[in-house]
Amino acid sequence: MCSSDLDEGGGRSKSAQTYEEVVKDLILSEKSYLRDLHMITKVFREQIQKLSLTSHQELDAIFSNITDVAELTITLIGSLEDTLEMAEDGQVTAIGSCFEELAEAEEFDVYDKYSRDVLSPESRLKLEVLLTQPEVSDKLQSSGQGFREAVKFYLPKVQSTHLHIPQLALHA
Repeated sequence: MCSSDLDEGGGRSKSAQTYEEVVKDLILSEKSYLRDLHMITKVFREQIQKLSLTSHQELDAIFSNITDVAELTITLIGSLEDTLEMAEDGQVTAIGSCFEELAEAEEFDVYDKYSRDVLSPESRLKLEVLLTQPEVSDKLQSSGQGFREAVKFYLPKVQSTHLHIPQLALHA
């Protein structure tokens, strides 16, 4: 390894990563994305549902098919890990087949629906209308300090922030 392959901290720079390291980084990134999807589902969707604040249709308008996206992410992670595990020492593992199989089965369509729904004005409007209802506002406020504000400000931000991965899949 030459000195140009080292970053400022003395570790390997991103450009000098091996293919296996890049694949492992992708897996870690997908796992982080999955944790965030679970957080959105557990902290926001399930809490709003538990408080009986809205109908199932309204929940779907706000959260779309987030569970389908999480399931696909789990499938992709499993496929990537299996492919990496099957590689023999020193052998390059082609992970493109993981994506190809899912694309052929049109599995990535769930990302298209999710991104269209979550970014739609209807989704934002449903959330805004929900939050303006005094009964809903009171229940959210009583469910935990700052929860109403988290639903109002953080939920839309975290939902749209996590669209970068689905958008990449749509254009791949």
